[in-house]
Parts: sequence; C-alpha cells; structure tokens
Amino acid sequence: ALSGNDLYAGGTFTTAGGVSAINIAKWNGTSWSALGVGVGGGNWVSALAINGSDLYVGGFFTTAGGKPASNIAKWNGTSWSALGSGVVSNRSFGGTPINGMAVGGGDLYVGGNFTIAGNKPSNAFGRYRISDGTPPTIAAAAALQRQQGSLGTISTIASVSDAETASGSLTVAATTVPAGIKISNITNTNGRITAMMAAECNATVGANTVVLRVSDGALTATANLTVNVSAIAPLGLSYAPVVVSFRQNAVANPSVPLSDNFRVTDVIIRPTGKAQFSGAYTFNQANGVITITDASVPGLYTVAVRVENQCGKVSEVTFPLNVVGALVISEIGFHGPRPYDDVLDWYVELFNNSEVPISTAGLILGRVYNSVNRIHSIGLSPNHVIPARGTYLIAGQGFSLGVSATQPNGVIPDQQLTGFSEYLNFPTAAFALFKGVLAEGNRIDGAGLGSGIGSPDFPAYFYEGPTFLPGSDYVVRKFAANDLLQDTQNNQADFMSGVPGPQNSLLPPLRNHLTPLTLFAPLVSANAAPNFERNVTAVNGPQGNYPLGTFTLRRTITNKTGAPIRRLRLRITDISDGSLVGQANIRLLDSVDATINGLPVKGVTVDTLTAQPQGGGFNSTLNVGAVTSSQPIPVGGTINLQFRLGIVRGGSYRFFFNVEAVN
Repeated sequence: ALSGNDLYAGGTFTTAGGVSAINIAKWNGTSWSALGVGVGGGNWVSALAINGSDLYVGGFFTTAGGKPASNIAKWNGTSWSALGSGVVSNRSFGGTPINGMAVGGGDLYVGGNFTIAGNKPSNAFGRYRISDGTPPTIAAAAALQRQQGSLGTISTIASVSDAETASGSLTVAATTVPAGIKISNITNTNGRITAMMAAECNATVGANTVVLRVSDGALTATANLTVNVSAIAPLGLSYAPVVVSFRQNAVANPSVPLSDNFRVTDVIIRPTGKAQFSGAYTFNQANGVITITDASVPGLYTVAVRVENQCGKVSEVTFPLNVVGALVISEIGFHGPRPYDDVLDWYVELFNNSEVPISTAGLILGRVYNSVNRIHSIGLSPNHVIPARGTYLIAGQGFSLGVSATQPNGVIPDQQLTGFSEYLNFPTAAFALFKGVLAEGNRIDGAGLGSGIGSPDFPAYFYEGPTFLPGSDYVVRKFAANDLLQDTQNNQADFMSGVPGPQNSLLPPLRNHLTPLTLFAPLVSANAAPNFERNVTAVNGPQGNYPLGTFTLRRTITNKTGAPIRRLRLRITDISDGSLVGQANIRLLDSVDATINGLPVKGVTVDTLTAQPQGGGFNSTLNVGAVTSSQPIPVGGTINLQFRLGIVRGGSYRFFFNVEAVN
C-alpha cells in the first residue's frame, strides 16, 4: 500500500532490508523501517489499506505492537491499536481470516475467511465505520483556582466523548498554555480528563485561558479551560511580646501556624539600647516556633523573624523580647517618714527574678545624692546567696523599720550601711545595681527620682525610662505574671507608690505557683455566699471610715510546696483605690476566725510595720496568725481564709495578693 512517498509491505518475514521487522515494514524511498514491534502471534499480513495518515492491516495474527489484536489493527504513524474485538476466523475451512480491505465513504470494508466481526455474526464480509465526519466532543471543567507559587494539585480539567471511539481512547492535549501556568500528567479515565495544575510565581493574576484539544485520531475539537490565579497570600504572621528572666528559657509561638507556602529562614535578636543579647536561640523553619535558651544581659531587644514565601520573597516580622534582670530593685524607701525626711533612713530591696540562686559577690549598689552631684558605690556582702524568688534588703544607718522594743515585727536588713554622715542634708535621688564597676554596660537595674535629673553628675544609666515624680517616698515594683516582677525598663510604668513593706532574705519567699488559691465553696459562684458576703453597715474604727460597709471574700489555699508551711503571709499586689472612673475604693481590714458551714475559716491581720490608719492598701502584708511552727499547713493540706474589705466608694473592684510561705 502506498501513502505519499511511503510504501508499506506486509507478509510473512522477520527482517526488511536487514532491519528487524515482524510481518510489516515501511520503505521511504531510501531505507526500510519497522512499524513498532510489528504484528505477531500468527503467520502473516495479507491485506493493507490507507486512510489519511492511518494504515489498516489485516491477516492472520493475534497481536499488534505487542497489544491484543484479532487479525486486524491500525497503525497511526506512531503506535498500534486494535479495531474493537476484530474478526474471528473460520479455520475449519482453512484460508486467511482477512484477504482484502478497502476504504470508501468513511468506511473500511473487510473480506476473508471469518464468521464474526466486532462481536457480531458476519459471514466472510464486514464493514468498520472509520468516521462519520463528526468530531469528538470536549467540555472544559469549571474554572480552577490557583495561587501564585503554590504547589500543583491534580484536578479534573475536562470531559470527552465520541460517537464512534471509546471515550477512554481519545487523546487530549493542552495546545495553548499561558506563561506561568503549568499543566502535566494529563490522564484520560473513561472520558474524565485530569491533570496536575499549578500556577508558578510568574503567572498572571486573574483569569488565564488554557486551550485543550481532543482527537479521535482523525478529527479534533477544542475547549477553553479557565484558571483563575490569585496573588501570593500576605504573611499574616505575628508574635506576642516575650518576657524571660535572666538565664532562663522561653518559647515564642507564632499567632497562627505557618502555611506550606512560607518558611522561616533566619532569626536575629537586635539590641534597642546598650545591652547586647547573650544566650542561644533556635527556630523551626516549618512552624515558626522560636526557642530561646540561657537568656542573659537584662534589657529590651527586638527579635526579627525573616520569612520567605513560596516565590522567594522575604518579609520580616518583629516582636519585643524583654530579658528581665536576674536581680531587680523591687522596693525603695528614699527617706524616712515625713515630715522628718531622715536622709539616712533609706532602704533598697532586691528580688531574685529567676529560678536559680544568685550570689551577691561582685555586686555594687550605686547611690546618687540629690543636689550635690555626688555618686557613692556600696559593695554588697560577697558571702550571701539570694534564693530563687527571694529578697535581699540593704538599708541606711538610720533605717526606721527595723526590730526594736516598740516594733517587734520589724525587719532586720541583710546589710546595713554607714559612712554617709557628710551628706546628712541631701536625700537620695537614685539607686542602681551593677555587676562590677559603675558603668552603663554593667548595670543590672536602676530607679530614680525626677528631681535629680539634669545634674551633671546624675548619669542617665542610673534610671530606666521616665523616672518617679518628686515626692515618691516609697515605691514598689509591680508584678507581671508567673511570679515575675514587671520590668519594662520604665520606672514610672514598673513601680507604684505603696505602703513600705521591705523584706530581707529570711522572710517568706514568693510561692504563688505552689500555693494555689481556690473558692471556699467550689460549687458556688464566686459572687455568692459563702464565697462572697456583703454587709451594708457603715464602719468607723481605727482602720478607717467606710460609709458603704464591708464585704467578705472566702478562699482556700492548698500547700503544694512539698514540705509543711510554718509561716504564711500575703502581700497585696493590686487593689482598687478609686483612681479610675467607675472603680471602687476599698481597703483591707482585719478579719477574725469563724466557722462557716461547719468548717473553720481563719482570719488575717494587716501588718503594721508602719501606721496604716486607712486599712491595707497596695504592698500591705497580711499575717495569717493561725499558721505557726507548731501548727503548720501539712503537705497537701489546706487552710480556709476570709478577707474583710471596707468600702469607701462603690464600683468595680480588683483585689490580688501574692502568697509568701516559709517551710
């Protein structure tokens, strides 16, 4: 059979012009070539017919191109295919299943020694419909959605059908693909067309049209598939500020998990002042979690997180990191009670804001005098260790809150200093704690009064941020969370004026996390009896006048310290004082023991280290006299307490305290 310049020859042979060719071969005018692996499983090829670019082959064989084919097959120039179920020969009469073939009017006519053609009875003659001139159909799927740079996913892109050819035998290809749209692995499963579709980083945002073409081997049809491409999603990542105490660890978690389109490439901790961060940190590229270990050098830092999206664009997200000093100044008495203003009656309380003991060796307390532009350094005792969450008290030679015959509940300083008589007329303007010599890079913590700022010999590194207003006699550092003191490097924000209540290293350490507080009656609301009771009777007494009466709170403390608690004291860390609109003005009063619902409830007493004629306020301490060495709270045991508060003005209220316990 001749097709253009190509001559096709069939018969019984295994080579053609020295080239391996099984029963069928092509001569192009200069050389022979095989048609794939040819036809086999029988004896010969006995009939050929040409229709366009397709060659129809008949004879006596069972395979074509290695695929099953019953005595008839088609070669489309690149591959073989069977013509349905082919023809079944009547070998009992001998002869060749197919002896002749001819094409006409879109049909292939076949003659030979067979009784069945296409699974239908057919005595020696049959017709195969090549084409009726109707092309196959293709319908594009609904528009696909893709994001620039996203990973490809398999999607249905079209469906195809044909009146004459099985849907699964139709060929589909993408003939027009816009830049940045990637289509691969086109698969036809019984007429359902799927493909791997992706939009690369350079894909045009908006609608993109992919032209799909289906072919039955002779005729074709096309359809347009729409791919809507969206821009790269914004990062949408943030971190909450992190506060970590000296030499401790912290974990920073992103506000939302990182998607597959982003990864963390780098983390940088930048100083915001003179302090240089020391410690280690790691980050997880996939989920954005940052782990900080052994954080050192107290100060404020900026953590910069660099995140790369799927297209290589890098964004930077920042959050503040506050390394809280291992030791912080927790309370200051700048001078004695007014109106005497004894300038030698001062004290500084240090607090170990970490979970490890800290030695005072090598520490220096710097003291700046107001008005005389003089700085003194005071070396701390080198042989003392401040326990975790413990305190250390340094006082002047005129300290008035110590133990005396008239003040048996006074506090003995851990270190009391002398030698400042030459400046008796000048009060202290600032205190700062240093490691080594007095220098900005060595400062651990500092706090100062605004009245001393501006003096040539009043270095700025003696205080942090806005200082206290002149006239702040006693200042107490606020608590933040997790038994940590607040340290935002801002004196005005970190401290409050309060009742003097200095502690030395022998007094109860902070134990909130080991002494949980619960409702006295856990099955009852916190605002209902017996957890809360209101008394509207006005109170006039030595602890102040309370025209709106009082209310009582009852709570239970559990001992989880691992040892009996032999002394228990509570320190007010927040109480409503009426300074805000709509806020109540309340004060803590002494309470007495009682029996409630058959259970003992112990009272608390406001300590009177200094006179408190207006009841207990911020930094006041409450003594639980029922807890003693002979009557401790056992391990796992509880104690019920009641708190009585006087009301000066109504409104919403706050009342928080820390638990200080000694084992």
